[in-house]
Amino acid sequence: MKMMTSLMKMTNTRPSQGAQTTLSVHDRQSGRQANNLFADQLADAVRPWFDDWSDSGIREAIEALRVPDRRSEAAEFLGLDLIPVA
Repeated sequence: MKMMTSLMKMTNTRPSQGAQTTLSVHDRQSGRQANNLFADQLADAVRPWFDDWSDSGIREAIEALRVPDRRSEAAEFLGLDLIPVA
């Protein structure tokens, strides 16, 4: 019983990661999509979609996907639909 209690304490001391927003993203121009991503993965997921573009505004918008307050505006600029996943 003592070992079971120790195991329970160990598993209950892990730091909570908190609730993360999960999204799917669809590119309106190309039809590409990435599903069930954590919001902090968006920029890395869509970056390859824009490899052929050298515009600094596009690079800035991709990075802005990391910032919750800028995410919607950046997605609109890039032609992306962000769909919350339940």
